[in-house]
Amino acid sequence: MRGSLTDHAGDWYEINEARVVPGCVQQPRLPLAAGAGGPRALRLAATYGEGWITYGDTAHQHVSAAGTAAVVRRQMARLDEHLAAFGRDPSTVDRIYLIGNTEARPLQSVEAFVDFAERYREIGFTDLVYNHPRADDPVWNEPQAIVEEITARML
Repeated sequence: MRGSLTDHAGDWYEINEARVVPGCVQQPRLPLAAGAGGPRALRLAATYGEGWITYGDTAHQHVSAAGTAAVVRRQMARLDEHLAAFGRDPSTVDRIYLIGNTEARPLQSVEAFVDFAERYREIGFTDLVYNHPRADDPVWNEPQAIVEEITARML
């Protein structure tokens, strides 16, 4: 919310002149990034978000590298359609990929991460987020040192 008062009339409740006090104390306020994969959520992300977050196929049916890339391309195209419909410039919305809903193992090595990051940059993502690996995690169990190696290489 950007103002001090807001109204809302929805299916479940109605709000008239609700106050948000003190409001966001950080100026400029923190950007809002909305996680969205399905049609309704993508519309909401296009309406309110300064950023969009996805992890690919929300139905978990297309988890191969090619399948995931195809899904996120379709999601991004739909997001861009909604942004255009709202008169918003798509280049002003950050695109954040949350790594994890794919068979790809980008934390396997620095080279794997660089390759993964480049492929997702080419798709149009501005940021990547991943879970920090730990030995007891069934999915993210690469050696923790890979994070420092990736950071040193990428920065």
